[in-house]
This record gives sequence, C-alpha cells and structure tokens, in this order.
Amino acid sequence: MDSISKFYGKSDAYEKGRPSYPKALIEYLYKSHGFSPDSVIADIGSGTGKFTKLLLEMGSTVIGIEPNDDMRKKAEEKLSEFKNFKSVCGYADSTGLPNLSVDFITAAQSFHWFDAEKFKAECRRILKPNGKIALIWNMRSMDDSLNRDWHSVFKEFCPEFHGFSNGISENDDKIRLFFDSFEKTEFQSPIPMDKTAFLQRSLSSSYSLTEKDDNFKEYTDELNRIFNLYCDNTGTVSIKNKTTLYVGSIK
Repeated sequence: MDSISKFYGKSDAYEKGRPSYPKALIEYLYKSHGFSPDSVIADIGSGTGKFTKLLLEMGSTVIGIEPNDDMRKKAEEKLSEFKNFKSVCGYADSTGLPNLSVDFITAAQSFHWFDAEKFKAECRRILKPNGKIALIWNMRSMDDSLNRDWHSVFKEFCPEFHGFSNGISENDDKIRLFFDSFEKTEFQSPIPMDKTAFLQRSLSSSYSLTEKDDNFKEYTDELNRIFNLYCDNTGTVSIKNKTTLYVGSIK
C-alpha cells in the first residue's frame, strides 16, 4: 500500500486527533530564518492544513501540496477564508509549481514519506535562490510510560506499524544527508488530549486498523484501557512530546 492510500478515509480522524504545532516554532521561523508576510511558501504533504494554517495566519502566501483527495478537500474547506491560500494536487517530487517560484518549502510530519533524492531535485527546481527548507515533526518522547504503552498497542495490533513517524529518528541519516547545511531546534510541546482526541489521534495514523479489520474492537479496547490508565481527574492525558525543526539549505 502506498503512502497516499494509507490515509484514505482518515481525514476526519486526522483533523480531530492530530495536534497543531507550537507558536514558538512559527515565531522562530519568522524572526530567525527570514519567513515573512511577503513570503511564498510551498507546504508539501500539507494534509488537512494543520501547519499550513499557522503560516497563513502570519500573512504569508501558502501553497498546500497534497496528493490525497480526502485530506486536500478537508484543508480547502477549513482554510477557505484565507485569500492567501492555494491548494494543489501534487507530490513531493512533482509539485506542478513553476521553476524558482517559492521562497521557502515546509514539510510538517510528512518528509519521512518522501523519496529524499527526488524531493531534493524538486526543491532545487522550485526554490528561489537562497531559499530554505524546513522539516518539522511532533515527536513523542519514549522515556514516557504512556507513549511506551501506546507504542506497544500499535506494535501488537497494527502490521503496518514501524514506529512513530514511520520509524524516523532524530538526526536520521535521511534527514542529515538531505541537507547541505542545516540547524536543528527543539520546542517542548506536551499535548493534552481527552479520550476522543486520543482515540482519533490513534485512528488517524497511517498504520492504524480500521472498522473493517477483524481485530478492531480488541484494538480500540486496548486504546481505551491505556487512556483510562493514564487520565487525570480532568479526564485528559498529557502526551510527552517535543516538536523538532530542521531548517537548512541545499545546493
């Protein structure tokens, strides 16, 4: 199954369950890396527009590149109020954008699905001189018992599970070899979730079982058990998470 089809039918769960990104990260891009309201930004693998929205709110022109029809239409509905938003059906290695047309490229929670060399070639084609690329992930901390137990449920029930973010790790060779030079910055960003958000976050994953799978009830029973084990008296859990940014250039 390819990476696009893995997310078919999951746009509602993705929109409801996936966290956003810390305000400090966005401010850092605009204060320290040249992002501005005048920037034209290609957000690659933009999904339902979680990261796209934060850039639009800063006044930048943002082109959301998303091949999954279900996810892209969700973004178009959600972001219709922004006149500086453009939605494109395209791929990381074939965006359909003109040569030298964007100031920056972002990929939030998506680079691990790309063919890095083909994506790099496309970045060279569409980036203006001195343009930068930002790769962003929300990364669950595995020194946290809730995240370890959550990981165990996916490992037991989901044959397609290869680890959070498809198994990509910090300073992964795929990331390191992609850039010619880059800077890494981390933002601590714990994520509070009620039971609905916790379940939707789980079901939004590419590897998650769906209602059509035989073990779906046992799977969701285990997810409920994990939530109930860790929830506090407000009916929420706190997911230990950090948002990691890699921003740099290619030749």
